[in-house]
Amino acid sequence: MKRAKVLYRSGLCLLFFCLSLSCLGQQESEGDALSRRATEAFYLSFDNADSALMIARQVREDAEAAGNKFVVASANNSIGWAFRQKGNYDSARHYLHEAREGFQKENNALNVARVSMNLAEVYTSLNQFATGIQFLLETDSIAKEINEIPISIDVKRQLGIIYRESGDYERATDYFREALAGFEKLEDYDKYMATANSLGILYRTQGMTDSSLATLKKNFQIATNKQASPYQMAMIYENLGETYFAGKEFTEALKYFNPAYTTFKQLKNKGDIAYEAFCMGKTYKALERYPLAEKYLLESYQLSDSLKMVNYQADASAELASLYALKGDWQQGYKFLRKTSELKDSIAVAEQIAQTNELREKYESEKQAQEIVLLRTQNELTEADNRKNRLIQYIFIILFLASILIGWLLFNRIRISKRLEQLTLRNRIAGDLHDDIGSALSSID
Repeated sequence: MKRAKVLYRSGLCLLFFCLSLSCLGQQESEGDALSRRATEAFYLSFDNADSALMIARQVREDAEAAGNKFVVASANNSIGWAFRQKGNYDSARHYLHEAREGFQKENNALNVARVSMNLAEVYTSLNQFATGIQFLLETDSIAKEINEIPISIDVKRQLGIIYRESGDYERATDYFREALAGFEKLEDYDKYMATANSLGILYRTQGMTDSSLATLKKNFQIATNKQASPYQMAMIYENLGETYFAGKEFTEALKYFNPAYTTFKQLKNKGDIAYEAFCMGKTYKALERYPLAEKYLLESYQLSDSLKMVNYQADASAELASLYALKGDWQQGYKFLRKTSELKDSIAVAEQIAQTNELREKYESEKQAQEIVLLRTQNELTEADNRKNRLIQYIFIILFLASILIGWLLFNRIRISKRLEQLTLRNRIAGDLHDDIGSALSSID
């Protein structure tokens, strides 16, 4: 009987242990499933940002309920990237910063680097180059520490963009070529195509339209062979259109802007719609088809305003001012000209580029990103400290000179007082002698 009870209890313990292992395995598989769904949402955002948002939000809700902080951070990263694809950069920054903090708390360096890379792209899109390069350099430092080669190569791609925007075309070209070679070796054709687009833009910026077209057409061929996503194809169309526009082939440019605009509309990527509408508008203006130009430029202006994309809004405003001037509508032209000036002042691109140049010089000299001390705000603080120190020095000098002057005045006053006392004494003695002599003479008389 005792033996039967022992066997019964042993059986219960074994059953409980097996059930515990099963539950643990199920919990782990659920965590893996949530993590996988968060990753899928990230990549889905390139083609369908709205669906990606819906999936990532549900993953975040499930992960919070399960107490899985790692998956919460992954979901935040996907939500932030989906907002970036939609052109909602304020929300993108908010969720990406949350994701970064979450991965930092989990001590997950790899994902901290990935999210920092995403933040760098967002800030670069907003023309906030100094902040963008700060996150890039942080990413590069982490990637080197953990020997994550794909991220290091991606940093080169993004550094190429920032060097291009700051006007250092030679270094930008070197970085783009290094990135292209790296991505081709890794067979990462998604990043390869994005880098080729950036190199095409660089050539176009330098007025090398033939080189730009050759690069972009090769990229288009690779995208076709690799069955690139609609978003990637639209980006190549956009850049081909821009290059043809730069070469004043406006009708040809429109052939590429049109499918890009249509694709972005289907994907509901508002930021890209705003820019593509701007491209359509400026092309129709160049073709002197003013009603269509006005329609697309106003769409770009209003959409950029709603998304707080000041750089796109300023470009659209400038084109609208020029368009209304051509139409003879001086009131509207003046209105948008003033708005353009206000928007460009708010962007402060020159200041951003100055900050960027300082930071990239530090990067090139040290090749590390452990300390960033050349930001303008820190320079201002240093200058304020210098001014404060100089002011204190001046005050001490003034006090020292004043003390010498006061000492000299006091000494002089004492000296004069003593001379006055002596003079008074002499006068008194002389008076007394005068009286005594007078008395003596009177007596003798």
